[in-house]
Amino acid sequence: MTIDPPKLPPHSAEAEQGVLACILLSPNEAMAECVQKLVKGSDEFYDLRHQNIYQAFLSMWGEGKPIELIALVQYLKDKSILEQVGGMAYLAALPDKVPSAANLHYYLEIAVEKSILRESLKLCTVFVSNLYEFTGTIDELVGGLEHDVLQIRSAREQNRGAADIKSIQHELQDDYEKSMANQAPMGYLTGFADVDRTMGGIMPQEALVLAGSPSSGKTT
Repeated sequence: MTIDPPKLPPHSAEAEQGVLACILLSPNEAMAECVQKLVKGSDEFYDLRHQNIYQAFLSMWGEGKPIELIALVQYLKDKSILEQVGGMAYLAALPDKVPSAANLHYYLEIAVEKSILRESLKLCTVFVSNLYEFTGTIDELVGGLEHDVLQIRSAREQNRGAADIKSIQHELQDDYEKSMANQAPMGYLTGFADVDRTMGGIMPQEALVLAGSPSSGKTT
C-alpha cells in the first residue's frame, strides 16, 4: 500500500518570482500595478520568502525609498530577515527569472488566481469540518456557504478600490517629478511663461483663473 504525499495548496513559485523580478526591473510602474491587483498585500504570495520580500517592497514604496537590489538587501538586513528570504544570492538572482517587466500582468494573473484558489480551499475545508457537527437546516448551511463565497469576491473588490487611489497618487507624483526634471509643462501652454513654469500649463478639463474683479465668480 502506497501513501500519497500530502498535496500543497495551489501556488506558483515561478509566477511569484516573476512578480518580484518585475518590481526590481521596473519599480514604479510595477508597484503601481501590484498594489492595484494584489489587494491582500503580501498574503497573495504562498512562499514565506516572497511574502517578506513583497512586504519590504510595499514598505519601501510607501516610505518613498528607492526600490533596487542594494536598498532591498539593506532593508531586509535591518529587519533581520535577510537570511530568511534566501540571502543576497536569492535576491540577486530574481531579475534573471524574467526577460523583462513587460509580462508583469501575466504573472500577476497567475499569482492572484492561485491565491483565490487557496482562499476557496480553506473555505471548503472549514465547510466540510462543520458538516459533522451542524445542527441547523439545509437552507442555513447552504446560505452560510454562499455568503462566505461572496465575501471572498466583495472583499477583493472593496480593497481594490482603496488600492486604486494609492496607485493613482504615485502615478501622478511620478509624472510631476518627470515633468519637473525635464522642465517641461505637463499640460497645454498658456503663453505666459511664469504661469506655465509654475502651474505646468493647463490640464484637460481644467480652468485657470489668473485674476478677476471682486464678486466676478472666481471661486465658482
